[in-house]
Amino acid sequence: MTNLPLTLALPRKRGEGTPPLPPARERVGVRVGIRQCNYSWVAGTFTNINNMPKESLFSILSRSPWWLSVLIAAVMFAGVRLFLPDIAAFFATLPFLAIAGYALWRQLRTPSVTNAAEILGRLRAMSWEDFSAVIGEAFRRDGYTVTAIPGSVADLELRRNGRVSVVCCKRWKVAQTGAGPLRELYAAKQARDAQECIYVAAGDFTANARAYATEKALRLLHDAALATLVARVERGKRRWISR
Repeated sequence: MTNLPLTLALPRKRGEGTPPLPPARERVGVRVGIRQCNYSWVAGTFTNINNMPKESLFSILSRSPWWLSVLIAAVMFAGVRLFLPDIAAFFATLPFLAIAGYALWRQLRTPSVTNAAEILGRLRAMSWEDFSAVIGEAFRRDGYTVTAIPGSVADLELRRNGRVSVVCCKRWKVAQTGAGPLRELYAAKQARDAQECIYVAAGDFTANARAYATEKALRLLHDAALATLVARVERGKRRWISR
């Protein structure tokens, strides 16, 4: 019978076969690195959100109710803290908390249904000179360089970040716009070699017009979206829409 050696598992002192803990100075450096990384991520997210693709997660969350981002942050915190310290879990949620704040800010600036109807009613009562001035100023506040295009189907040319857009807004009082004016605007876009065309109306669009806009990627600016854009113009004094 062969005698097998018997090895007793005696407790080892730290440093005998087990990796030592990093010095306190290195642990602090790791925490600072995590903190700085998250600060940079939050700052970049908050600054560049308008340039993100519309299908990206943060872009979708910015258009969603603000509490959805808070809920995701809470779930992430609960999950991350199972594996990392609480401070690391907290900083991991900062991008979502930043998106929640941005979404809340946007939603507070969006007119209610009643206010939107009032704004659209005032827009319909405006003269062409006043209405075109409001639309031009609204796009300037969005960062565009605005140029009037006299004697054309398109009324305004917008430039931002190297992109050119043409805008038609002269028929803003029409109750329901068909596909014909949209075809004319699309032809004007091709003639001016623009990347985008925007049709502005205080009324609605027919089903054919909506289908054509979807087919040609033509942006329809009306209803609540138009009211929100105009509400940014002199929000405090409301000089343009209180006439």
